[in-house]
Parts: sequence; structure tokens; C-alpha cells
Amino acid sequence: MNLNATIFGQTISFFLFVWFCMKYIWPPIINIIENRQKEIQNNFLLIQEKEEELIKKNNEIEKKLNNARKEAINIIKKANLNKNHIIEQAKKKAIQEEKKIIERSRIQIEIDKKKVYEEIKKQTGLISITIAEKMLQRSINQKDHKNLIDQILANF
Repeated sequence: MNLNATIFGQTISFFLFVWFCMKYIWPPIINIIENRQKEIQNNFLLIQEKEEELIKKNNEIEKKLNNARKEAINIIKKANLNKNHIIEQAKKKAIQEEKKIIERSRIQIEIDKKKVYEEIKKQTGLISITIAEKMLQRSINQKDHKNLIDQILANF
């Protein structure tokens, strides 16, 4: 066999193989690769869009959280003001009630005081009458008279 014919035959079969690969094998592989590249690119763009949406959603959530915090602070302030108002009203009512109780107590003390004065008047009157009776029963001298009064007062 001739070396030139072998090389020539191998070259022809190589070119036929390359032509066959380029005609039937290479285009489907290139299509698959191009489709995959497009799919990857589309997925990458979709990921970017989703990231932007996520950033927007995070910003919205952050705004809502800030608004909720502000509302919570306002509610707490209002509650504190309301609490202070209620405490002030309760203090005023307690002071009014205290004044009423003190006034009732003063009135009761005055009533009791009058009753005691009346009782003292009655007992003084009884003592005076008893002394007068005893003095009338015994008309005695000044010394006996004084002893009798002291004795009666000591008994009461």
C-alpha cells in the first residue's frame, strides 16, 4: 500500500466525518446549547426581577413596620394620657369623698357633743335637785352642808 493513498483516504474519510457531524450532529447540539443559554439568560433575568420585587416588598414591609411602630407609640402615649387623666379624676373624687366623710364626721361629733351636753345638764340638774333635797331634809350648819355636797359629788 502506498503512503499517499492512505493519507488521501484518511483525509477524505476525515472530511466526510466532519461534514456528517456538521450536517447531522452539530446543529442539534448547537440548538440545545443555544436553548440552554437562552433559558439560563431568561432565568437570570427572572431572578433579577424577583430580587427587585423582593427589595420593593421589603421596603413596603419596612414602611408598614415603621407605621405600625409609630401607631403603637401614639397608642401608648394616648393610653398614658388617659391613665393620667383617670388618676387625676380619681384623686379629685377621693378628695371630694374625703371632704364629705370629714363633714359627716364633724356633724356626728356635733350631735354627740350636744347629746353629752344634754346628758351633763340632766345629771347636773339631778345632782342639784338631790343636793337641794338633802339640804332641805337637813337644815344644818355650813360645815355639814359643805361635807354633804362634797359627799354627794363624790358618789356621782
